[in-house]
Amino acid sequence: MVSQEETKINGNSEFKGILSLIFGLISIFLSLSFWFGIGSLFFTSFAIPFAFAGIVLARSRLKKSPDATAKVGLTASVFGFLLNIASFVMFLVYFR
Repeated sequence: MVSQEETKINGNSEFKGILSLIFGLISIFLSLSFWFGIGSLFFTSFAIPFAFAGIVLARSRLKKSPDATAKVGLTASVFGFLLNIASFVMFLVYFR
């Protein structure tokens, strides 16, 4: 039988996986805003904290047990971070 404490801990862990996915998607959206001309480079700089938070939350969740949501959140966060780095590089190349 599962105790209430274990349920509480596992519930928080599942929430970390969902949060990592949300933060990863936010970082992708913010990074793509530069590529599609919606936002400025300043706007895309907010993608980095969201990407790092998503990576940390996903890694924390994956240490407890494998979870598909956390894996997708980790992938999305890393992809958002790499898109943001590419945005900065493209900005430096085009506006030198």
